[in-house]
Amino acid sequence: MLWVTGAVWCDQPDRSKQHVAYFVCEWDAGADLESRDGKAAARDLPANVETNGRDAFQPRTVWTKDGPKSELTVLSRRGESFTAKYEFAGGLVRQIKGTVKDGRVSWLAKDVSSTGKPGGDNDGLLASDETGERIDFVWKDDSTGASGTYTLCLVKQ
Repeated sequence: MLWVTGAVWCDQPDRSKQHVAYFVCEWDAGADLESRDGKAAARDLPANVETNGRDAFQPRTVWTKDGPKSELTVLSRRGESFTAKYEFAGGLVRQIKGTVKDGRVSWLAKDVSSTGKPGGDNDGLLASDETGERIDFVWKDDSTGASGTYTLCLVKQ
């Protein structure tokens, strides 16, 4: 399929000036989307084209928290969906399926498989400052009524 500059998809061969080939590589974290002639960019693609976005929450990134120590590793990301492994001091490991949308990282307790308790629902805001990238989370466990906040900092890209 080709993205025609008139804002439609086309399955015709690339034999005229109205056809522009685009390449989207989901494994390139911050890759720009370019046309063959280099004139078009990601802003020219329709909203339903999946890209990883330009945020720091990308596959193979590692986010940590001190006291008690925990580490979240992003395993995969496809558009707004991601999987991650969240490891805690003491050996607890959670496999997470969540979403990234509008600068927010979130997952529900029902979407977590765990070696222990799955925890609560988590909603985090991606942020950046002079110390680096971080995610400021709020969590809530509806089964116990417990809630709190924590911050994960990017340590490995």
